[in-house]
Amino acid sequence: MADSGAVPRSDLGIVVNYFTNFGAEETHRLVLEMTALNLRFLKRSEAVGTVLLVDGSPRSDTEMKERCDELGVLYHHEGEKISYVRSYNLGWQALSEPYVGLMANDIIPHPADTIDRLLGWIRKPDVGCSFPYMSSNRLANDETQRPGLLRGWQTCEPATMTLNLNLFKREVLEEIGGLDENYLFGYGEPILLIRIRSLGYRAVMVGNTRVFHYDELTKAVGESTLTMDLHEKDTERWYREYGPYASHKGLAHLLSLIH
Repeated sequence: MADSGAVPRSDLGIVVNYFTNFGAEETHRLVLEMTALNLRFLKRSEAVGTVLLVDGSPRSDTEMKERCDELGVLYHHEGEKISYVRSYNLGWQALSEPYVGLMANDIIPHPADTIDRLLGWIRKPDVGCSFPYMSSNRLANDETQRPGLLRGWQTCEPATMTLNLNLFKREVLEEIGGLDENYLFGYGEPILLIRIRSLGYRAVMVGNTRVFHYDELTKAVGESTLTMDLHEKDTERWYREYGPYASHKGLAHLLSLIH
């Protein structure tokens, strides 16, 4: 995919991942409207330059593309169904900004200046990734993003993260080769942190930032491509390739040596 070509208004470009299986009209509309809401949020932010939506659906969603055109958002469909990992890699490689954000379409950032706060951290020389807290009704927040025994809004460096709204230095993504497309379910996030920290950079969960994650809605109306079969295959690969970081207690209890 060719780069955007336009001169960005900011040093941060954002890739939004989008997927639908074109189910019932009412449910498809819910996914579309939630995505459009996020795109409007990004376009109104002075912290954000280029916004690119990568559509991983089985076929191009022409209505989503029309929304993107109306909002001044770039749209790309690869011509076939692709994974969210592939979507993100295609997206960040097409942007020109020195800082890159990867954003799911089923989240709502809060407060309104969340992206500004994350950008402030990713601009620090020793930070390779910054990301917010995730809504507390999700297991990933309760287990994998717990900052020790302290629950709250403190800035910290947890053992892993989820890919919902994550900012990176472009040079860091380039050096680690982007997201590992061999992993499609559950392990790509800790692998990212392992590789980022192996370069000497920090991965920081920023206090007083949060995203509310509506993945149940997306799975119900967008028919997520992630399945337990994929999870089992990724688990086997994870133990084979990252054994020293693994724990018999599972992904939610990654060993502290990830730091």
